[in-house]
Amino acid sequence: MLQQRSFFSGYIFHIKSEYLLSESIKHGTQLPSLLTLHDAIPGHEQLVLACANQLLKFFALGDEVGSLRVLQPLEESIVSLLATLISVEPDVLVGGKQAQSQPSYVQIALSYMENNISENITLSDLCIACSVSGRTLQVAFQAVMSRTPLQVLQELRLNRLRDKIINGMDISSACEEVGLQHSGRISAKYKQLFGELPRNTRSRRTRS
Repeated sequence: MLQQRSFFSGYIFHIKSEYLLSESIKHGTQLPSLLTLHDAIPGHEQLVLACANQLLKFFALGDEVGSLRVLQPLEESIVSLLATLISVEPDVLVGGKQAQSQPSYVQIALSYMENNISENITLSDLCIACSVSGRTLQVAFQAVMSRTPLQVLQELRLNRLRDKIINGMDISSACEEVGLQHSGRISAKYKQLFGELPRNTRSRRTRS
C-alpha cells in the first residue's frame, strides 16, 4: 500500500439511491426526487470537495482503525448534505401545489434572513433552510416578490440599517449589525432606495 500511494488518485463512494432518499425524508422532504440534485448541487461543490479531499488523505494513510474514525463522519457529512439538498418530486410541483408552496418557501427564507442578518448569508444557506433547490427558491421569490432572494436580502439589510441609524447607532456599527460593509457602494445602494446617503439620515436624526 505504501508503495502505491503516489498512484492513488481517486476514492469511489457508492451511495444507494434508496438510502439517500430515505435520508432526505428524515430531513423533512416529502416525495423527494434525485432529479432535483442537478439544480441543487451548484454552489455546494466546495464542501463536497473538502470532504472528498479529507477522505483521500486519510484513506491513503493505510491505518484502517485510525482512518475509519475520520472516514465515517466525513462520508456521513456528504450524505447529509446531499440529503438536505434533495427537493420534492418535480411532478408534484405543478399547478396549484407549486403556487401554494412558493409563499411558504419565501416566508421560511425571510425568517432565516431576519434571524441571521449579521451573518454571511448565501443562496445555498437559504436553500438548505427551505429544503429546496436554488432554481425552486429563485422561482418562488420571483413569483411572490418579483425579485431574487439575494436582492430581497440586500433590501432587508438596508432597511434594518436605516432603522438602526434613525435610532441613534453610528453608521459603521449599524452596518456591522446587519451584515453590510460600510462602503461607497453600500451608500449608493442606500441612496437609491431611500433618496439620501446614510450620513444624511444620521445628521438629520442628530439635528432632531
